[in-house]
Amino acid sequence: MKKIINILVIVFTMILLFGACEDTNENLVGSRGIAVIPEISALSPADPTFSDLSASSFITFTVGLPEGEAVDAAEIQVVYKGKTAVLQQIASFPANLKVTAPEMIAALGISASEVSFGTSFLIYVMTKSQGISTRSSAVVEIKLPCEFNHDLAFGNFYAESAGWASKGDISITADPNNPYIVYVSGLETIEGLDEDKGPLKMVINPNNFSVTAETTIIASDAWGYGYISYGGVGKFNSCDGTYEMDFEISLETLGSQGSFKFTLTKK
Repeated sequence: MKKIINILVIVFTMILLFGACEDTNENLVGSRGIAVIPEISALSPADPTFSDLSASSFITFTVGLPEGEAVDAAEIQVVYKGKTAVLQQIASFPANLKVTAPEMIAALGISASEVSFGTSFLIYVMTKSQGISTRSSAVVEIKLPCEFNHDLAFGNFYAESAGWASKGDISITADPNNPYIVYVSGLETIEGLDEDKGPLKMVINPNNFSVTAETTIIASDAWGYGYISYGGVGKFNSCDGTYEMDFEISLETLGSQGSFKFTLTKK
């Protein structure tokens, strides 16, 4: 009797599982086309920064949908300081779009004087399908940097890198002929090494404040592995003087050690 009961229990359980599987499959099929998440690609410039609010400050990008998906409506939205506005409607996909700073300001119903440098515009794509609105998981941040302050670009700084396990005081000096060129000293001194080479030259792009560090040997011996060199790219925060850098570090005998994030904070 116990054996028969066990068999009946097993059969009943299988029926329940089979029914659940069928129901799940129907739910998946029935929900197709709902909550379609739009995709943003081909953003140019890749790291948008507006140095002014004229029509010459703009971005271009492409909006698409996952293969096989369709939506009832779609639009581009701009968000600034918590205020949201519709920039334009999207009629078909994929859509190649261009958005300018004046268009964003006009859509938000504000004046250029109400836009503060040191803030950002955020661009989203909203779609509607079967009554459900979905915002793109991707967001385009357009930074509005402060005007370049030469005095913030050099002086005494504190360098820190969790990945390279390095931190300490360094100095950055200004090029006497070009305000957008600086020289970094002390990155290996804080490692306990004799920094007998260098300094590390960094060039600030005056248009978007991106930074290029020219690959430079800054110490002739690093822990017995020969010279150590730094190079890389980053951004200069023109509001507070902070450099966010990705330094490619190499040792003479071991080659590249990888790219490491460094924050250089103005003291």
